[in-house]
Amino acid sequence: NCTGAGSITEAMGSANANPGIDTITFKSGLVVDYRTCPPSVIPPSESDYFALQAEESVIFEGNGAKLFGEQAWINPGGINVAGQRCFESGDLLVTATPGFIKVGEPSQDNSAITVTVRDLDMEGLSAVAQIEQNATLVIEDSVMTKINSGPRQCIQPAVNAKDGANFSALRTQWESIWNAFEPIFGVVYLGAINGDAAGDLSVQDSFFTVVRDAGAISWNGQSGSEANIVTSRFYKAGGIRVSGDAAGNIVNTIWASNDFTAPDEDERIINASSQPLEIIASTILFASDDCDPLCQTGSGTGIGTEGKGWIYRDLSAADINFTESAIGVNFPNSAGPFYAKLLDPNGFDPEPGFGADALTWIMQTELQDTAALQTVTGQWNLLTTAPGLPTETTYPQRAVPLFPGELIDRIADADCTEANELINPINGSCITVDALGNPRVDGNGSRNIGAVQQNEAPHLSVRGAGDGTVDLSWTKPRDLTGLTGYVLFYRETGTGGVFTQVDVSGPDTLTYKVTGLTNGTEYEFLVDSLVDGALGEFPSNLVTATPQAGASAIPPDSQTATSRQNKPRYWENLGFGDCTKFEVGDDYGPTWIVPDYPSALILKSARVNDIWVSPNPGSYDTISGKDISHAIVCYGNP
Repeated sequence: NCTGAGSITEAMGSANANPGIDTITFKSGLVVDYRTCPPSVIPPSESDYFALQAEESVIFEGNGAKLFGEQAWINPGGINVAGQRCFESGDLLVTATPGFIKVGEPSQDNSAITVTVRDLDMEGLSAVAQIEQNATLVIEDSVMTKINSGPRQCIQPAVNAKDGANFSALRTQWESIWNAFEPIFGVVYLGAINGDAAGDLSVQDSFFTVVRDAGAISWNGQSGSEANIVTSRFYKAGGIRVSGDAAGNIVNTIWASNDFTAPDEDERIINASSQPLEIIASTILFASDDCDPLCQTGSGTGIGTEGKGWIYRDLSAADINFTESAIGVNFPNSAGPFYAKLLDPNGFDPEPGFGADALTWIMQTELQDTAALQTVTGQWNLLTTAPGLPTETTYPQRAVPLFPGELIDRIADADCTEANELINPINGSCITVDALGNPRVDGNGSRNIGAVQQNEAPHLSVRGAGDGTVDLSWTKPRDLTGLTGYVLFYRETGTGGVFTQVDVSGPDTLTYKVTGLTNGTEYEFLVDSLVDGALGEFPSNLVTATPQAGASAIPPDSQTATSRQNKPRYWENLGFGDCTKFEVGDDYGPTWIVPDYPSALILKSARVNDIWVSPNPGSYDTISGKDISHAIVCYGNP
């Protein structure tokens, strides 16, 4: 139950009474019946809408527990209308559940209060949280589903952040979030996650689906604030709007509207902020370019001249800029006179409103051909030709680039530590996976345009060099169909001569020993796939090795320190998988906790030259107990 001995409300009261940061821990698998929580007044006032209130910092360790609730009422005709409209006078309440928590006190500075929620699922609540002035809420590894604000007259977002408040969602899922208050003239103004003159928003590794009628995210930020959405997916989840003075970043993220029909009013990407909205290495795919009902007037030019296309910049707002991104339509140019523009500057503002780099792809539509898209973005090298994103697919939420096409392997030198590495704006780290969880960079060190990485190229590594020999290994390309084997190429480095070619049969043959080489001479190697008997489109990375009499690969426990050993590529060439260099601070000490990288197997510290295999992925301790800052983490078996 929600109240009584050992309950969540008792724990919250004890935490508030005990100075300092407290932890509330749930038994694994526990289900808390949140329907038994006060308040029971419908509709309750804002002051008592949430069952819990955190008056100081607290950590909830959920251990997979769930808060369970339900919202149900019937109209005077006896029809169950919960989830279809707001609770109204004359309706009969069947059951109702309050919101989870209010963070801080209204109308006071709560900057010292941070509430952290880990691994705690919520179902059927009327809201998740209200974050009061300057407070902070962090939710990690949790699922929020069937959050329904009907009893709150449909005006309570799932998460509402007030003046200066901060919200962070990491590895979260948001499904069936109902704010059933209709959007006005296509404006996403009360999202499932909402900020009102708020602080920073951080959404990372999260998934939003079936968010109804008011958009997924509407973040109005104070001066100096940021709204960062990174490595996340939005599918039938409504639009995203950044406003106020927040700087917006949508990075490595897929956003797709519904499957087949014209997008709904709230399925728009909008910048209404004084700061730019940057859309980087992301994919946006609309079901069609047909207009929604707001377009069904006029001469068939849509509402683009009024600044209400599918992606638009509000009046006097800063630009929307695209970098290495892909924007398309699943069912383009369907029959009918009404279409909406994909990119729509505000018709009352003379500024174009958009920018793009030469590695952005935007699909041509009925209203915007190549010339129009190049004009509106100011990018005369903009990519617009097919094939790019798929069309007429039943899985638009994946937004996988077409092969062959304009999007695959277009960004070279994309590995971490290289010139075009993809940076997470939240923490400055290098992004290593795409929005679907696949390795972000292909085996040849290249990255796709958009948020989805098809791995067509093998990744080649040197296992060892011996007397006239070099041992090589490579990875099997994940997304190739018709793979029958490989072709290995090698030649002396720097000669520019013809490659010697070796056929390697079998898609699962991933190693080869090259023999008959000259000791002391450096050779370069690459491998390509055989697809239906022909060479693939994407060869591997190029590696070098020098055979020597009596030589062998440097053993994993070597204490040899060279400048080459301080580079990820050195360890990759020895067969340690994909490696990344991390800077964790000079005073971090002998223990490094890396919860976000559970598959990391080998860690090498450039400072003390320790190399070891961790028996407990995610937590690393040196044998010597020395400082392990400036470390290299590798993924894969040595």
